[in-house]
Amino acid sequence: MGKSQSKAVIYINCGMHAREWISISSCLWMINELVTSKTGSVTSLLLDTYDFWFVPVANPDGYIYSWTTDRLWRKNRSPGNPCSGVDLNRNFDVGFNATSRNPCSISYGGVEPESEEETKALTKLLYLNSYRIKATLFIHSFSQLWLSPYSVNNTYPKEYPEMVLMALRAVNAVKSFFGTDFNFGSIANVLYSAPGSAVDYCYETFGIVNSFVVQLRDRGTNGFMLPLDEIKPTAIETWAGLIAMALAINEKIPQTNTDSRA
Repeated sequence: MGKSQSKAVIYINCGMHAREWISISSCLWMINELVTSKTGSVTSLLLDTYDFWFVPVANPDGYIYSWTTDRLWRKNRSPGNPCSGVDLNRNFDVGFNATSRNPCSISYGGVEPESEEETKALTKLLYLNSYRIKATLFIHSFSQLWLSPYSVNNTYPKEYPEMVLMALRAVNAVKSFFGTDFNFGSIANVLYSAPGSAVDYCYETFGIVNSFVVQLRDRGTNGFMLPLDEIKPTAIETWAGLIAMALAINEKIPQTNTDSRA
């Protein structure tokens, strides 16, 4: 969203894993909040500073498939032998050699880094615009977590203290609405090792410090099958977390990605 060529950008990627429907629903709700924001509101003021770039459905063929025959399908639908599909969040060129080489695994990384059209589209966008992008958020479910790099191993980035401060702002804002508790930390230490991930790629390749995975509700009671009455509250609290993080980043703007990795 937005037409400026100079504003800072916050990039939000939703639905990378097909079965995580709440990610897509929440992101569509957040888009509506932006386009219907009233003059003078916090949201409208943020639009003066940022362009928000949403990918509401980052895995369209997998998502469609999860509506028809296999509700818990995770990967895309790339043809394969003996099994179809690649886990798009294992298809990036950071730790790719440690990804599953089994095409039938739900975490199969693909034949090579960036083999998938969905991955290529994101990497191209980053290469062209990384100087503007101040944050990348990859919205997933479930577990109620706000997670930073690294996912490839349990080491911490040098900017980890800054990442923790941003995550704290976000999770405190999330909790302020409905009391939903989010934990935070690095992916490999809090959740599990995830080589070939998008968040590591954004940080390691382009030096985008504010790169996070956000795991939405719940903590396993309903899992990927979140009931209808939790969709809107999930979207509201997630948007609150994103706003809090955006405001915290704005305190530091202007900032540029001058890291040697960029």
